[in-house]
Amino acid sequence: MLLEPAGPVPLHDDFSHKDETIAAAYCCCCEDEKEVLQELEKTPGNSSLTIDLMNIRIIGHLIDILSQYKEQHAAAYISKTIMSCGAKEKRIEVGAFYNKYLIKAFWCNRTRRPASSNESSPRSFDSRQEVNKDELGTASDEYTSPQDHRTAKKWGLVRDNYRCVATKKIDMGCEEDIPPDALTTYTYCTHIFPELTNTNLDDPTKSEYAASTWAVLEAFGYRSIVEDLKGSNIHRLDNVLTLEYSVLIAFDELRLWFEATDVANCYKAVTSHKNVLGLGVPDTVTFETADERLALPNPTYLRLHALCCKVAHLSGALEYYKQLEDDDIEYDPYGPVPADVLTARLHDISTTSPYPIESV
Repeated sequence: MLLEPAGPVPLHDDFSHKDETIAAAYCCCCEDEKEVLQELEKTPGNSSLTIDLMNIRIIGHLIDILSQYKEQHAAAYISKTIMSCGAKEKRIEVGAFYNKYLIKAFWCNRTRRPASSNESSPRSFDSRQEVNKDELGTASDEYTSPQDHRTAKKWGLVRDNYRCVATKKIDMGCEEDIPPDALTTYTYCTHIFPELTNTNLDDPTKSEYAASTWAVLEAFGYRSIVEDLKGSNIHRLDNVLTLEYSVLIAFDELRLWFEATDVANCYKAVTSHKNVLGLGVPDTVTFETADERLALPNPTYLRLHALCCKVAHLSGALEYYKQLEDDDIEYDPYGPVPADVLTARLHDISTTSPYPIESV
């Protein structure tokens, strides 16, 4: 399903909310947006003002979509932060902060080419399933708490019946007994919450980046996520998906996401890019497990990924990332960001949190 309209999309004047602070914060973003647009009319093509506009729209669309998702705590938190800023410039910095530590954290997932599932000699599709079903009774620690990417990939394949969860194409590693008319592909394991938020944390810069990302989530009311995914738990089965490579790229580049329906584990596949429609992903995707002991993708993790996809699309951030890449501009995701007010608040959270971030 294609998200309409095409981004970037201006904030709208008819936003309303029963919480006066949330409504006022969104209105404030609208006023800032109009002011920046007026400045852009005087200096067309001003890249600095274009980035300011993007950052204002990030916080405005965040408030809007969080409200649509009924994420009252998160919408209230960001709104209070916005209202505490005395000037437009500070609100732009807040947008830059969320761009870097929330939206960009998911997009950075695409910088790592994952290992294919086809690393060993092909084995019979049926017999390979039976081997792993036997292991379910003796290797519970492996699939309940995978300690690395390789183990998560192994059990993700078992859970997903050796198929891409989106297109249902069969993994090439099972090629011997695949029916002749079946569609096949190379599959990869991708994380919903990226590994970069919890790996190589011996580097102080990366550790600070990860701490800030987790602090944002905790401030939004997702303390359980901080606890559940700390350390090697980032490889939990409910945080991984088996995807064929082209679908994985669209997912990691925030061009494809899954929105929950009223049916458990059934999602609408939504894209912001019409070319993604040609990847063979149906409008509705159902996640199924080969064994109830193997956890399905977590709906909350998928909802936050979808949130970031939509904000990146609507604000213009997605095209900005793509432009940096096309212009061969080296972007440092761990570099400084001048959101002084928000950084100070989140520093208090990250340094007092009872859930320390552990390296893998």
